[in-house]
Amino acid sequence: MQGIKIGYVHQNLWCCILVCLIVVCPFLASAEEHDTQSEPQETPQVQNQSPPQVTRQDIRDMNTRLIEQQEMLTNHFTRSIVIFGILLFVILLSFTWLFYQYRSLASQLNDIKNQVGKFLSVNSSLKRDLSNISSRIQKLAKISNIEKLATENQNSTQKILKLLKPAVNEAIIEVSSPCEEKLESSEQIAENTRDLELTPAIAGLCARYNAGIQDKNRRNDFLQRYHNPYKIYVENATDRRVKQQIKPIFKTHHAAGNFWGCYVEEEKLYAVVPAYQLRIVHAILHYGAFVDVFECYEHEFDDPDGCYEVVRIIKPAIFEPYDAKETWTLQSKGILELKEV
Repeated sequence: MQGIKIGYVHQNLWCCILVCLIVVCPFLASAEEHDTQSEPQETPQVQNQSPPQVTRQDIRDMNTRLIEQQEMLTNHFTRSIVIFGILLFVILLSFTWLFYQYRSLASQLNDIKNQVGKFLSVNSSLKRDLSNISSRIQKLAKISNIEKLATENQNSTQKILKLLKPAVNEAIIEVSSPCEEKLESSEQIAENTRDLELTPAIAGLCARYNAGIQDKNRRNDFLQRYHNPYKIYVENATDRRVKQQIKPIFKTHHAAGNFWGCYVEEEKLYAVVPAYQLRIVHAILHYGAFVDVFECYEHEFDDPDGCYEVVRIIKPAIFEPYDAKETWTLQSKGILELKEV
């Protein structure tokens, strides 16, 4: 771009010099013609004449001619100075015009650079979204192939499920029995969840998540089922520590986060659950906006040294993503059960 600027300035400079020459040359030509016409014509000398006698009149005429020649030289010098001044003014005016043209071109180039930068940033975000979409499509294709195989071999899968059913029921009873006892003994949870209606897809998400709390294999199945959920954290947790009335700002973190955003294909929404094996301390509860995202009954959370862990999720929170899933907004709170450790 620097070469474009220099070439542009050279082109305009030569155009200005050419215009100056076209404007000034007629003035110089007219001045020379005027001087040529005003020169006194020499009178032919007559040969073989006797030397004339010099009189007073001849001296006066000679002085007059000298004065006229001197005035003519002065006029010629004055005209030259005037023409030179006009030429210098035109050149300075041309350079001034070139300077402003150069500044205008520089500002236009800066605007182009800014637009190119914006385009590259948008392009990079689109590439990330396309890579995520392609990975999800591949996983959905694998799931669809598994479903096809399951339908073709329905009889054999039913036999396998019958054989595995006792072991599965025992594992579910071991994981969910403590939670169910707490829920049955809690009048407050019963009051708040009496009219709770969960769709089959949301209920299935809760069941898969609860099964993975104690079972690592079920946990991996949950993460694969929902395609490695987005990790979400509170960006302004430090500011909320100073002033808790500030609304939390939820952002995507590529390494770690207290919340996981799971896309539910059947409902076309993002259900948010706590991260597995999360030790919920006082800072996470309040400054980390945990109580802003979930309703947690039977606990006051007044003890600054208290520590809790998730026993069971009753209803996930619903989030809405923005800015290519970099920013999240809470749509509705979830409900879960904690125990103090």
